[in-house]
Amino acid sequence: DDTGDAFKMAQELLETLWGTYPKGADKTKLDGQVLFDKVTNLHSEGNWHNCLIGLTEIQLYRKSGEEKLKKSFMKLAEGVFELNFDASTKTFNNRTSTGRWKKVDESRPEAKYLEESKTKKVITQAISIIFWTFLVEEGGKKERERLQEMVEGLSSFYDFSEKLWKPSLGESTYFRIVDQALVILAALRLARILWVPGQRHYWAEMAQVIPPLLC
Repeated sequence: DDTGDAFKMAQELLETLWGTYPKGADKTKLDGQVLFDKVTNLHSEGNWHNCLIGLTEIQLYRKSGEEKLKKSFMKLAEGVFELNFDASTKTFNNRTSTGRWKKVDESRPEAKYLEESKTKKVITQAISIIFWTFLVEEGGKKERERLQEMVEGLSSFYDFSEKLWKPSLGESTYFRIVDQALVILAALRLARILWVPGQRHYWAEMAQVIPPLLC
């Protein structure tokens, strides 16, 4: 069926990424075309796509039950958190260097996408929260504690005067629908994870408040 085909394709794509890691490279720097680091389980260094890959691995694990997939996404999560989480603001950097990849020549067109970036974006925070809500469902007290920190950091992006979420930390003169949409998804996931029957829930209400503001 279509669902089975989708899972098969996702598995094949992951294996293709993993296959770019050269044998015997554990102690050498990686070229730009290497899209996976076996040492850290990171797929390059950006926070966004590593969270998406982690979410993919979780879905594949839930379908197949293969323990190697669970070990993989748990190690990936550890790598993402240790690399990009800024404890002082409880937010994520877009991209932090691991020292595992060689520096790309600045003349190459992809160089600007591979540069270290300490910018804190709300979509980065939101996708990280979504990823961690799934990790919490897979068990682990540490992941729940980390999720609580991320939620505290998310509040830093809220503009109380406009009642919208800013694209990044600091002052903003514009707002984007994509940012609001990602926060809605994160809010729905938080409502599911943190729901207490019979009580009002902030994140469930937030998910309902945002959409009318976009119209």
